[in-house]
Amino acid sequence: MRNLTGKLVVLMFILLISTHLRAQDVAAITGVVTDPTGAVVQGVSLTLENPSTSVSYKALTNSLGSYTIQNVQPGPGYKITFTAAGFKTEVVTGLYLNVASTRTQNARLTVGGSAQSV
Repeated sequence: MRNLTGKLVVLMFILLISTHLRAQDVAAITGVVTDPTGAVVQGVSLTLENPSTSVSYKALTNSLGSYTIQNVQPGPGYKITFTAAGFKTEVVTGLYLNVASTRTQNARLTVGGSAQSV
């Protein structure tokens, strides 16, 4: 029984360490979406995409207008698209997400219905 307990402790330790090490190989992005008056916009649909890898992540802004996307593969070339009814689509390109860090990318939406790229 003592040997089994020791093996379980070692196994749990290995699992915790591997999870911690893996967490350092990812990035995150967060921000707040506002309208032209500076008021937060709830329910904005956003897509973070890396065109070179075809990997994409989706999220919605919460009641405070904020969003967070975690566990993103770090690297260059990301673009993020913000879409909401009654606003022009906002696209930000050329984003670089660093390993083990969180990038802040806020957006200010413009009233209307066509796309705008930054």
